[in-house]
Amino acid sequence: MSEDSIVDESTEVCRPNRFYWESSQEHCHLPNTEIHVFSCALEVAPSNLVNLTRFPSSDELERAQRFRFKRDRMHFIVARAELRMILSLYLI
Repeated sequence: MSEDSIVDESTEVCRPNRFYWESSQEHCHLPNTEIHVFSCALEVAPSNLVNLTRFPSSDELERAQRFRFKRDRMHFIVARAELRMILSLYLI
């Protein structure tokens, strides 16, 4: 299995890489005996933040505006976008 693999076929564990969202149509399978844990970097370039704002709902974007500091608003938007992208892997 290469370092850029999305799914380890032998163990059925989803392993998204940083390019997953742009290039793959694969999905993840979650057996009853497993849990999947994800983490993501919340610091993104402003140009990437513009692209990520299309994923959260309008309610989530409104919630983001309630944060006092811009950094916190950005982190919230990135986290919600990543969450939605990860969850979409399991719903395909």
